[in-house]
Amino acid sequence: MFTTSFAQRELVAEHDAAWMLSHLVGLLNAADVLYSARRVNAYEALRLGLVQRVVAEATVIGDYEMARGFESEDFFREDAAHFLEKRPPKFTRR
Repeated sequence: MFTTSFAQRELVAEHDAAWMLSHLVGLLNAADVLYSARRVNAYEALRLGLVQRVVAEATVIGDYEMARGFESEDFFREDAAHFLEKRPPKFTRR
């Protein structure tokens, strides 16, 4: 779900948010999303151009779990070492 909180809090959308959204989805769609503060689901976000594709939740969870496998001190140690030694990295998954 995508939404903006400006209208919910009775605020005017900041310049950057309004400008970027209008350039991504067009002026009328941006005004609709910003002023109504309605929730936009994934398929409508795809139609509007906010996202490039919609994938199954299992794919997202799988990608997240894979990324978490690299959250370790060994990862950062190898990342620094390969940079300083100017060699390709040798990452290992746990």
